Amino acid sequence: MASSVIALIGTRWQYASDPFVLFEAVIHVLFTIVINLGSRLFIVAAVLYVLSGALWKNGNIVATFAVACWSYAPNAIAQLVTLALVTAEGATTNTFTNLEPAELATGTEFLSQTSSTLINVVLPLTVVLWSVYILTQGVDAANEDVPFAGAFGAALIVGCGVLLLEFV
Repeated sequence: MASSVIALIGTRWQYASDPFVLFEAVIHVLFTIVINLGSRLFIVAAVLYVLSGALWKNGNIVATFAVACWSYAPNAIAQLVTLALVTAEGATTNTFTNLEPAELATGTEFLSQTSSTLINVVLPLTVVLWSVYILTQGVDAANEDVPFAGAFGAALIVGCGVLLLEFV
């Protein structure tokens, strides 16, 4: 996601004769990120709420949504780490001017040229394990009637789903 923002802004800055085009691109990307992130968090909260059994017990959907929001913290940190690793691997030598605008639209071409096993495998696994821990502890604490095993099972299913989407 971060590569998409950088690529789009870099492309707009290079080709734009009007500074408002860059502003429009930044607003568009931010709006897309907010809608995308909001829908993902809502889906994670709903799945946790139903699978942990909080729906049939005295659960709190607002607290479960807050836990889902906090579980995104590892993803935000991972995006910063990914940017740092890509830059450390020599991403500064690959400029955005060498890429076609069609490739920049996907936002993946740049990272695929400079990515490593650490970025592609270790970092996503670490993030998902960290998020599963946050989800388990949070759902267990937010919903008193939900047993730890129910919270862990629901968080594990969400984590497996995220890993499936990450590696497919």
